[in-house]
Amino acid sequence: MPGTSLKAQWFLWILKRKKIKIRDQVWLDAKTYDFVQKTASPELQKWLAMDFILLLIEAIIITVGYIFIYLIKHQG
Repeated sequence: MPGTSLKAQWFLWILKRKKIKIRDQVWLDAKTYDFVQKTASPELQKWLAMDFILLLIEAIIITVGYIFIYLIKHQG
């Protein structure tokens, strides 16, 4: 996810219960997932979900922009 800090990515992954690899064959402890699930406020969870949606919208807009630039350069 470009544009998002590593801490925010980890927090979002923990909220979604994605496995995070710390070292070779070492994964983040399950207690961390439980702690974050219990302590994260609904507002914070909503903000993180909205941040991801905004990043997707940004990626779509940039892609459309590149398509327009390509079409303009190769128009005639």
